[in-house]
Amino acid sequence: MNDHSQENRRVDILIVEDSPTQAEELKYTLERHNFDVSVARNGVEALASIRARRPSMVITDIVMPEMDGYQLCREIKQDDGLNNIPVILLTSLSNPRDVVRGLECGADNFLTKPYDERYILSRIQYIIANRNLREIEQTQLGVEIVLDNERYFIKSDRIQILNLLLSSYETAIQKNGELLRAQRDLKSLNEQLEQKVDARTASLKEEIAERNRAEAVIRKSKEEWERTFDAITDPIMILDNDYRIVKSNKALADILKMTPAETEGGICCRMAHGTEEPHADCPHTRLMADGMSHATEIDEPRLGGSFLVSVSPIFDQENKLVGSVHYARDITERKKLEEQLLQSQKMEVVGQLSGGIAHDLNNILTSIIGFATLVDMRMNESDPQKEHLGHVLAAADRAAELTKSLMAFSRKQIINPQPVDLNQIIAKTEKFMRRIIPEDIEVRTSFKKDALVINADAGQIEQVLMNLGANARDAMPNGGFLSREADPVDMPGGGLLSIETDTVAMDDDFVKAHGFGEPGVYALLTFSDNGVGMDAEIRKRVFEPFFTTKEVGKGTGLGLSIVYGIIKQHKGFITVYSEPGAGTTFRVYLPLIHAAVVTSLNTMSETPALGDETILVADDDFQLRELMKLTLNEFGYSVIIANDGIDALERFRENRDSIKLVIMDVIMPKMNGKEVYDEIRKIAPAVKAIFMSGYTNDIIHGQGILDQRLEFIPKPMNPRQLLVKVRTVLDGGTDGTDK
Repeated sequence: MNDHSQENRRVDILIVEDSPTQAEELKYTLERHNFDVSVARNGVEALASIRARRPSMVITDIVMPEMDGYQLCREIKQDDGLNNIPVILLTSLSNPRDVVRGLECGADNFLTKPYDERYILSRIQYIIANRNLREIEQTQLGVEIVLDNERYFIKSDRIQILNLLLSSYETAIQKNGELLRAQRDLKSLNEQLEQKVDARTASLKEEIAERNRAEAVIRKSKEEWERTFDAITDPIMILDNDYRIVKSNKALADILKMTPAETEGGICCRMAHGTEEPHADCPHTRLMADGMSHATEIDEPRLGGSFLVSVSPIFDQENKLVGSVHYARDITERKKLEEQLLQSQKMEVVGQLSGGIAHDLNNILTSIIGFATLVDMRMNESDPQKEHLGHVLAAADRAAELTKSLMAFSRKQIINPQPVDLNQIIAKTEKFMRRIIPEDIEVRTSFKKDALVINADAGQIEQVLMNLGANARDAMPNGGFLSREADPVDMPGGGLLSIETDTVAMDDDFVKAHGFGEPGVYALLTFSDNGVGMDAEIRKRVFEPFFTTKEVGKGTGLGLSIVYGIIKQHKGFITVYSEPGAGTTFRVYLPLIHAAVVTSLNTMSETPALGDETILVADDDFQLRELMKLTLNEFGYSVIIANDGIDALERFRENRDSIKLVIMDVIMPKMNGKEVYDEIRKIAPAVKAIFMSGYTNDIIHGQGILDQRLEFIPKPMNPRQLLVKVRTVLDGGTDGTDK
C-alpha cells in the first residue's frame, strides 16, 4: 500500500467532467490509490454537490456545458463557506491564456491532458501537504501529562518538554509524597515519563519532516509555475492599480533588456514607452475605469515593432479590483503582411481596370492613330494643317503609352522577351531621353565594355529608362520635386544625370547582406541624379501606385510603380537610395544569360515597301477593318475583309488559291482567331498569318498565340508598323517586333 494510504482515505475528491470516458478514467486512477471519489457532469451539478457534501478537493475540466470550469472555480472561491476547498483545473495548456484565466479565478493548481498518473498524484499530494501545513501552523505542538488527576500541557522542543515534565514531576512529589513513596520503583516512573517524551518527540520530528516535505512540494510547484510562465514566448506582465509591474515573464524582460526581477516595481509606461504618462490608448487605463477586459494594438519602435495587447482584471477574495494581467502578441510581421496584401490589392484593382478597358481603348486608339497617319502620309509638307495633325498624333501616342503603362503596372502587358544587349538599349534610348530632359541637365553614360545580354522585351526596358529619366528630370532644380521640404525658388538651375552599367554576382552572402535577390550573375544598371532627393517617408512609398508629391495634373503617380512592375516581370530587382539634398540613385538588377545570337534593335524603315499580294483581314471592329483595308490598298495589296471568325473561314475557302496572308484579331465573335487559323491550315498548310489584339497578356496567353511563337502585333498600332510587319512576314524574314 502507498505510504499515504491512510491519509488518502480521508480525502474526498469531486471530479467535474462532462466526458464520461475521461471522468471514469480519472476516477479509476484515484480510487486505486484509496481516494474517495465522486463525479459531477457539469458546473451547475458540481456546485450543488459541493454545497451539500463539502468535498476535500475539486478537480474540474474547463470546457463544459451550462457552467465552465472558470465560472465554477470563481463561484467556489467567492463563497465564504467554500473558498477553503482546493480547486484544480484540467487544461491542455495549448494557450497560455488558460493559465492566466485560471489564476484570475483563483485556481490552486493545474492538471494537463492527457493524464499522467504520477503527475496527478504529485499535484494532489501537494494540495494535501499544503492543507496539513496550514493545520500544523494552526495547532500548538506539545504533550499532555496527567499526574494524580492533575493535567499538565507542555509545548516546545524535546528538551523544554523534558524539563517541564521533570519540574512537574518534582511538584507532583511535593503534592503527592505519600503516593510517590508507595511507588516501589521510582525509576519505573522516570522511564514512563521518558517514553512519553520520546513518543511525542518522534511525533514532532515526523510533523516537522512532513512540513519540510510540504515546503519542498510548494517550492517545486512554484518553480514549475515560474518555468511555465517564463516558457511562454509572448510578453506577459502583472500590474497593480498604480501601473507598477508586480511580475513579468522572461519574454517581456528580454524585450526590455532586463531580468524579470529587475522589472518588478517599475512603472509600466516608463519601461515600455519611455514616458511618464500612460500610452494614449493604454488598455490598463480603460480597465481601471470599468473593471473589464480590453485589447488594443500599440506600435512601439522602442520595443521593436507592433503588439496586440490584451488585459484582464484581477480581483481579490472580496471582489475588489487589485490589478491586471497583460498579454502581448508581437504582430509586426502580421502588419507587414497586411501592408503587402493591401499593396497587392491595389495592384489587382488597377490590373482589373486596365484589363477591362484595354481592348476597347486600344481599338479606339488604333483608329485614331491609323486614320490620322494616313492623312499625314498623304498631306503635303507645306500644308498648314500638318502641324495640327502632328499634335493629334502626339496626343494619341501619349494615350497609347498610358494604356501600355497601366498594363505594365499590372504586369499584364504583352512582352516579347528576346536576347538583347542592355548597353544597346540604353544607347538607343539615350537620344529619345534627351528630348524630354532640358539642355541645362548633363547626361553622362558609362557602359561595361562587354555586352550585357539579358532576356528582355526591349520596348519594356526602354520604358523603364524613359520613366527613370523623367523622374530624374523632375527631381532636378526647377524641374519638379519629390521632396516635400525642397523649395524650387531657392534652387539653382541645371543638374547631372548619370547612367552606368556593370555586372554583379549575387551569392548567398550578397542576398543575406542586402535582403533581396536570387543567386546568379546580373547586369547592373545604375541611374543617379543630383536632384533634391527624398526623405525616408517618401522613399518608403516611392513604388506605390498613384503615390506622387507633384501638383495635381503634373503626374499620375504610376511612373515608378510601372518601373517596379516591369523589372519584376523580367525576374529582376530594383532598389533606391536617397537623402534630402543628396540626390537619388536607382539600381536595377537584371539576370544575365548566355546567348549566341542577340536580337538587333534597328528601327523600322520610314518608308514601308509596296506589295501586290491578296490579304484576308478579319476583325469585328468596323473602323479597324476599314483602316487596314485603306492602309494595305494604299501600298498595293488586295484586301478581303471579314467581320467575325466564321465569316473569315468562309472567305478563305472561297479564295483559298489567291490569299497569301491572313491578318486576324485574336478575340472575335463565333470563332476566335486561333481556331480560324487552325482550320485554315487544314485547307492550306503553308498560309501565313499575323495576329493582333488589344487585350492584356493573360488573355492572349490563354489563346496559345505567344506560346506557339506565332506572328503577333499589339494594338494600338501605327500603320507603318503594320506595313513593315506584313512585308516581313510575306518575305519570310523578321522585323524584330513582337511575336
